[in-house]
Amino acid sequence: MQRAIQTAIHMFKKHPNLANIRFIVLPIIREVLETSNDIMPNIETSAKKYSPGEAICEGLNFNFALIYLFGIPRLWQIYTLANLEK
Repeated sequence: MQRAIQTAIHMFKKHPNLANIRFIVLPIIREVLETSNDIMPNIETSAKKYSPGEAICEGLNFNFALIYLFGIPRLWQIYTLANLEK
């Protein structure tokens, strides 16, 4: 998820209509433990890090309102491992 947010920052930081673009962070783009670097950081920390007004965001507006849509974020990786058919 963090890598997807960082990619969005770099792709859109110079977009001419940046002030009108809203990014909705969806839990479906979360890390899934395929490799060791897929361990998810604390989502609340990421939400603060990429909140409006933070220098790292370069003027992008990320909406984290749906992060609880698929359960408790700290347990996402456990949910993923428990649901291997998905």
